[in-house]
Amino acid sequence: MSKTRISLLVELLKSFSEKELDAFTKFMDSAYFNEDQKLVDLLKKIKRYALKAEKFTEDLQLKVYEDAFCDKPLKQTELTKKQSVFLNNKQHKLLRLAEQFLMIENFKANSNTKPEFLYPTLIDRNQINLYQRHIKNETKKLDKQIKRGIDFYNKQYKIQEARLDLLIKNGAIRKEDNYDELNYYLDAYYLVSKLNYYLGQITLKNVYQNKHYQFSSLSRISSLLSLKQYTTNLLIKIHLSNIHLIETQSKQAFNNLLETLVVNHSLLPSEILRIFYVNLTNYCAAQIRKGHSDYYKNLFDIYKVMDQYNLLVLDYLIDSIILKNIINVSCVVKEFEWADKILEHHKKFIYNEFKDSVYFYNKGVIAFHEKKYVSAQDWFLKVDKINDTYELGLRIFMLQCIYETEPDFNDATKQSFESAKQFFKRNTKLSVLKRTSYINLISIFTDLYRSKHQTTKNTISKITNKMNNMEVIHIKKWLCEKIDELAQ
Repeated sequence: MSKTRISLLVELLKSFSEKELDAFTKFMDSAYFNEDQKLVDLLKKIKRYALKAEKFTEDLQLKVYEDAFCDKPLKQTELTKKQSVFLNNKQHKLLRLAEQFLMIENFKANSNTKPEFLYPTLIDRNQINLYQRHIKNETKKLDKQIKRGIDFYNKQYKIQEARLDLLIKNGAIRKEDNYDELNYYLDAYYLVSKLNYYLGQITLKNVYQNKHYQFSSLSRISSLLSLKQYTTNLLIKIHLSNIHLIETQSKQAFNNLLETLVVNHSLLPSEILRIFYVNLTNYCAAQIRKGHSDYYKNLFDIYKVMDQYNLLVLDYLIDSIILKNIINVSCVVKEFEWADKILEHHKKFIYNEFKDSVYFYNKGVIAFHEKKYVSAQDWFLKVDKINDTYELGLRIFMLQCIYETEPDFNDATKQSFESAKQFFKRNTKLSVLKRTSYINLISIFTDLYRSKHQTTKNTISKITNKMNNMEVIHIKKWLCEKIDELAQ
């Protein structure tokens, strides 16, 4: 096995939680899965030496080989070719078993596997009574299921497929069949899947101008979508509403999707609600970048609904970017107490590696909007590297703090504005619209800074006209407030 293959094994084991490593150790102790005791020894040594190391170096490989496979210490500095081949072979087998363990764990956690793996086996073994009991119980569960996502239609399709197999096996297909039911659930599953992927494509295409896709196959399903049984399907309707919003970017489409979500909240699974509410927030954010500050209130209301229905936390984690947006939007609409409450409550759900810095950053945001600029700077100075999105926000807020607190014109500050402008121009990770909105912000920001300290001939009226002629601009609401202050 190559060194790359060896590193793949160690990298995979590094991804295991402590609980998973313990379970995998028990898995390896089972003779049903593993008949090679040497692999048990190898796992112990890899856990001991390699999992906390940055790389699985040749020295570590020698140490693992020596402890796992030798009765006495080796008097050598590196593995021989024969020893290396032996170690690689054992690691290859251990890697395959680790993969098998993950498949079994996934199988145990996924209740959708019965129709696909168990039911056909029961039919093949002629265990009809047991099969029918499973079908009856599963059908009862599905009939009682109020919140129906894509998994509901996949399960129903698999059950109908298994029923058809039994009808064929028993020779009963001449008297009865379930093709209508099977086709309905198959079509519904296919249509929702197709629309979901299309939704992802057009979302990416709107953000990244270099994305190009073939959409010809989508036009072919329009006749299927027009059938009555699918036009009344809630999941299909809500996907089409979301697609309409992204394609038209209209306020009516926004209101229609929002109303559909609110009315049908109790009928949709959390994972569906979360995705569509996030898409609504993306629309609001796009409108705000265009200067429509009234959408801050819409955005705040959506975040409150998401919090009310526990849609902000997934698998005991909150997306740090969503948290950042929530805090900032809440502060813009002056809901400072709610912002602080949300931050304190969700601190435990922030990814551990960045927990403190994310917390410090958002405390700084709250302090800034409360006009406690010195306190805000203190919080911001505690922030370490989190990600690019937080880096962008930090740059802007630090400049805002300087603007608010600096008593006199400073060439170093002017240079900071120019440095920020060049930073945004070079940042190719941003979409064209976002990059433009930041560059426009810095341009107006610089003009306001110079006007505040009377080092420019530009009038407030000219700066205002310049800003209003910009198609997109970041934090326009704040800029308008600063313009009003200077105009007084």
